[in-house]
Amino acid sequence: MPESHSPAIGNTTQSGPLPGAKDLQERLHILLTRLAKTTDLIKTWPESDGDDASIHVETTTKLITCIMDVVEALQKVEGVLRADAVLKKSLQECKVPINLLDLLDHGNGLNPGT
Repeated sequence: MPESHSPAIGNTTQSGPLPGAKDLQERLHILLTRLAKTTDLIKTWPESDGDDASIHVETTTKLITCIMDVVEALQKVEGVLRADAVLKKSLQECKVPINLLDLLDHGNGLNPGT
């Protein structure tokens, strides 16, 4: 694909993608992975045997840990955007509605936009 010189997200210049784009892509991947882990835990929530609720205490502890990991991942995504004003502006000026899959693709030039 020909290189684009537009500042739109995902577009590359002669020097490549926006500097923070790769960091953002990595942080979003981590976030999605942690969200998937949390969702899997909820989907496989065990049933208790009789009056023994210890399995729920254990699973709830795991859920709290997963949620804390998700919050940490969100903070790291936010940190990338705070540290890279050009990338933040590019995202804000994007004319196409953005979803996480588009953001993950743009770092590798898979979804360069027009």
